Amino acid sequence: MTVKLPPRRLWTAGSQAAQQPASRPAPVYKCPLCNDAGWVIDPTRDLSNRSGNAVPCICNTRAAQKRQERLLAMGGQRGDESTVRLADLRRGPYNEQAIAATEKLIAAGHGALTLTGLPGRGKSRLLHALVNEMRDRGVETQYTLTTVLLDYLRAAFDPERKANEFDARWQALIDIPVLCIDELDEYTATDWATVRFKMLLDFRWRDLGSKITAFAVNLKPGQTLEQTKLPEKVVSRISDGRGRVVAVYGHDLRKRSTDDQPT
Repeated sequence: MTVKLPPRRLWTAGSQAAQQPASRPAPVYKCPLCNDAGWVIDPTRDLSNRSGNAVPCICNTRAAQKRQERLLAMGGQRGDESTVRLADLRRGPYNEQAIAATEKLIAAGHGALTLTGLPGRGKSRLLHALVNEMRDRGVETQYTLTTVLLDYLRAAFDPERKANEFDARWQALIDIPVLCIDELDEYTATDWATVRFKMLLDFRWRDLGSKITAFAVNLKPGQTLEQTKLPEKVVSRISDGRGRVVAVYGHDLRKRSTDDQPT
């Protein structure tokens, strides 16, 4: 009886290679120093420092410089506003809780805080102190008014500007480590503003573990956040418990002598 054997297959290097899974292409990084992480290890750095031996990569520094250049167009602090520190504030039962919340935020280096109260109670001054204290620690900061912020974004829609200018400005507001927005009650409730502001809050809230976002809101006597012009979703986000909402009381500091502190 004759048994037929199946034809033998000849082994070739090509046939084995064909059976091997295709290797993934090596990732391409914009920055070869940090592989786009934004941080590099400095072996000479004191490890007792809270931040360890990680330092910003040069690409991170350049990005920060570009971000600051764009945010300068939005303006910020004026006059002596950049000189205020927490130690300069007059403390009392009317603002002790707000100052304590600001100190805790600075110590943590991340989180959210909303200051509420009647006009002239020192909310803006607290925001300036927060910005300045964080800047003293080498952290990028931006203070602005709500109306100025929205105008800053609207201006980027100018047809004469570069097509990507709006995206660059928008990204700068998302990425800035410390963003303080004053006079939130002056919010302009247009459809465009509502969509953009809610989106900004969503992005900032996702990064509460690494960034600081703070607001100041003027309220009328007996008024609550829900009774302001702010959209319901904005109020809900501010009051969701992930950030603190603290009221500032006391007399109108704007009506006191020049020896006292203005807002």
